[in-house]
Amino acid sequence: MATDAVPFTNPDPGKVPLVIEEGWEPTLEAPLPTMRCVAVVDHATMERCGRWSIRGLSECAAHAGYESFPSVGVYADAVVEAARLRLMGMADTALDALQDLLGPDTRQNVRMRAVEVTLDRVGVVPPPKKSEVDITVRQENPAAVLAERLERLGQATVVEYVEAELVEPEQSPELDQQA
Repeated sequence: MATDAVPFTNPDPGKVPLVIEEGWEPTLEAPLPTMRCVAVVDHATMERCGRWSIRGLSECAAHAGYESFPSVGVYADAVVEAARLRLMGMADTALDALQDLLGPDTRQNVRMRAVEVTLDRVGVVPPPKKSEVDITVRQENPAAVLAERLERLGQATVVEYVEAELVEPEQSPELDQQA
């Protein structure tokens, strides 16, 4: 038959609760709760097993099904897979609850939050936040604007061009000999 699971510490059995106490917080000394197995062994008297539970679970090795697996790793994988399957089974119920939240009876802020969380979970990225820009629009007569621009063009300094010819310097015979 199964042997008792050995916890990190062996507290006084009279002080160990059968269930996890409300408000229990993990510490470095006790990262997971210590408790006795909650499985019922005698249904007539509703007597509980009372063996030490596997740390982090509410049942001992025999009642948690751990003994039927070849190793702790295989058992842990089976527990994770079972949890994943339970979550997948609840997907329809969750979608129904979401559908109820999106109904017209629900407050608008609750509906918006449900939509945001749902879109976030499926990978839809929200648009970037828009920044505010101050824009001043002048309403002027277009003819006045053109007249002002033409006046500024007329005041511009005019550059006069002088016709000139480029003259090459004559080469002296002394320079030719040095080269």
